[in-house]
Amino acid sequence: MTKIALSAAGIHTWTSKLGNQPMQGQPVSANTFPSSLDTVLFSGKTATAAVAKTDNWGLTAQDRAFQAQARDYAQTIALPRAAKNDKEMQFDIRAVQELGSRGFLGVAVPKKNGGMGLGYLQTVLLLEQIAQADPSMAISLNAHNLAVSLMEKFCNDDQKKKFLKPLASGQGLAGFGMTEEKVGSDVANIETTATRDGKHFVINGGKRLITNANIAKTFVLLASTKPGEKARGITTFLVDANAPGFTRGEIKDKVGIRGADWGTLKFHQVRVPEENIIGSENDGFKNAMYALNCGRVLVGAVCLGIAQGAFDRALAYARKRVQFEKPLIEHQAVLHQLARMEADITQCRQYVYHVAKLRDQGADFSHEAAIAKLQASEMATRVTQQAQLLLGGNGILKEFEVERYVRDALAMPIIEGATNIQLNIIGKGLQKRSQSERSTS
Repeated sequence: MTKIALSAAGIHTWTSKLGNQPMQGQPVSANTFPSSLDTVLFSGKTATAAVAKTDNWGLTAQDRAFQAQARDYAQTIALPRAAKNDKEMQFDIRAVQELGSRGFLGVAVPKKNGGMGLGYLQTVLLLEQIAQADPSMAISLNAHNLAVSLMEKFCNDDQKKKFLKPLASGQGLAGFGMTEEKVGSDVANIETTATRDGKHFVINGGKRLITNANIAKTFVLLASTKPGEKARGITTFLVDANAPGFTRGEIKDKVGIRGADWGTLKFHQVRVPEENIIGSENDGFKNAMYALNCGRVLVGAVCLGIAQGAFDRALAYARKRVQFEKPLIEHQAVLHQLARMEADITQCRQYVYHVAKLRDQGADFSHEAAIAKLQASEMATRVTQQAQLLLGGNGILKEFEVERYVRDALAMPIIEGATNIQLNIIGKGLQKRSQSERSTS
């Protein structure tokens, strides 16, 4: 297999250094990683300076150290397996233990609930780095975080102890059961039902195109508890993957994201105790919308990684490939092509990081999340296709890897809400703002 050296190509290949010692990405446990960083970065009189000083991306030394850990895993473990997983259409189950042992399954979850106690910005940094190597794995992590974010926000203490803590501490993946055969973007009209029977609910129906369908340990499930009431009759439940009557199936032969496990969920008289309701009965729609907003930020991060991975390979190729007696990069047309790609990625990166910080600050970020997802997904499609064109005929050969990023980018405008849904959200935000301005003028 042809490999392109990327050491000189990765414009955004960050290496964190503490003093004169490079930060090495060794596996650490979910419960000790933040403390070890605190010890290194924030001890003594330099602590204030370490916290205050940020780079051009607004990242602190702690952020860059975490980013280096993520990149080490992505490049040394995830990348060598990515092409094989793509070809064989399989999720490498070893990744669950590997990600869990590093704390990567609970980055933004508080330590008391089994996580690392960091923020959503750090989760974005993680998914961006992993997506540079293997977008399929990054999308699997996105689905996990979609469910975990909802659980952290809306679950009670008992539910967090029973369901969230094992997931955040690395004992398994989570799934998010929303999309159905007849319902995708129109969430309010889901057909899966949950009928009360004493202190239990009986669930019947099915879900499809569910990431982590066959490998998740726990699912956050949307079901209609008041059919006909649409959004006002949806409840979110915690469902164990081993519940009687719950079966799962595979979806194979996807164009992109082939290394992620996508599948179907079938529910036949599945009994779930009422204590597994997340939040309040019939109040699950807003829970799901919050989770989707979180997911849109993370899809933005995945898009950054996809685009950066393709760009790095195109840049390395342009430096190496000689045409008309000089490297491609010395041709102005090619240089301009690369410059546009770089500008595209840089602009989106700044905004995705900004929205992640809004989420960490507790601000309303739904409008901004839609913008981030819209911009980043369109950017990833654009950049990967430009990278493929730059490689010419080699751009459609698997050995040069760019074609995998092109295929993976195709799914990004669809995941966590299609492009038109994002435009609807942004447009409604504009209408709301216009009405507010008129009422105060």
